[in-house]
Amino acid sequence: MVGPCRRRPKWNKHNTVVIRVSQKIVQVNAFTDRPFSGNPAAVCILSGPRDEGWMQTIAREMNLPGDSLSVP
Repeated sequence: MVGPCRRRPKWNKHNTVVIRVSQKIVQVNAFTDRPFSGNPAAVCILSGPRDEGWMQTIAREMNLPGDSLSVP
């Protein structure tokens, strides 16, 4: 299986796939004015448009109730 970065995956000593993607992702607390409350959401500012499948993979990996992938 080839991951979202379209390179051949590397296997680590625990027999799991390791794919490195250099993309900054920040987790924020949405709908609150207090730390550690509200709904967690992932925010990812992209440098340009990305493939829909890639964005779904990032959202699934973050496993949060909300995700925002935006292009400036």
